[in-house]
Amino acid sequence: MISILIPTYKQACYTLVEELHRQATALGVLFEILVADDASPEPHKTANRQINCLEHCRFIELKENLGSGRIRNFLGREAKYPLLVFLDADTIPCDASFLRRYLDWPMKDVVACGGVRYRVKTPLPDRTLRYKYGINVEQNICEKGERSSSVPFISINFSISKALFEQYHFDEAFSGYGHEDTLYGIQLQQNGITYRYINNPVFHEVPDTNRAFLLKTERGIENLAVHYDLFVGHVRLLNTHQRICKLRLNSLLALTFRAGKILMELNLLGKHPSLKLFAYYKLAYLCQLTSDQHRNRQQRI
Repeated sequence: MISILIPTYKQACYTLVEELHRQATALGVLFEILVADDASPEPHKTANRQINCLEHCRFIELKENLGSGRIRNFLGREAKYPLLVFLDADTIPCDASFLRRYLDWPMKDVVACGGVRYRVKTPLPDRTLRYKYGINVEQNICEKGERSSSVPFISINFSISKALFEQYHFDEAFSGYGHEDTLYGIQLQQNGITYRYINNPVFHEVPDTNRAFLLKTERGIENLAVHYDLFVGHVRLLNTHQRICKLRLNSLLALTFRAGKILMELNLLGKHPSLKLFAYYKLAYLCQLTSDQHRNRQQRI
């Protein structure tokens, strides 16, 4: 018995639901597929309403935008079966055995992360940054996770028992965009709950343009800066930032970000973005944020 849970925002996902419905029906198990729309504008919901025409499927239209963490908690409460599978709306299973692998997962007290892959293709010129980051960073994290437990939790594709999710859900006090899944992984580990990557990936369809992905990245770094103490020791970017601060280079990198942001964006928003420059951009932006925070505190004293 399995509940498949998909949060969506401005994303058509009928093709994903149709494939999951086909796999679940072929397995002959009790199942449901719940898709929750996080208050998307009206034109984005039309295509997904046909999900209601599939047996055991429900498209839920929320009136209020809950955000990434709260909408997953909502879906977990709505689910009625003991095994939960969470998927992002812009994914598709890599093969026809996707659901079977989760059903056959023997360790019900361990959260299973299926991982993510990217189709080998030439991306559109304005989507190269997200694609290169996915191929070279996210995909490698998942592959490394199959061999090591020291990788961050990624919520794009995972399964968890309903009983466990009722005990350990996403922190609804954590606001802002980005890293809610990182925090969830930290909370699991702090409570003695193991998450493990298994070879059960989905393809991520890379909907973000370079500019949209860069803006999302900035929002995530802003969230790290605001909740610095929650993440330090767990996020590589913050660990690097700690070393920069010990070397007293934080202000210098903040200055290079302010002076060079436009030039860096010329590369990052272009056809051939540099991931090394992207890593520097993130670190320098964090330095600017923490420098501003320090200056604001000094002004209040």
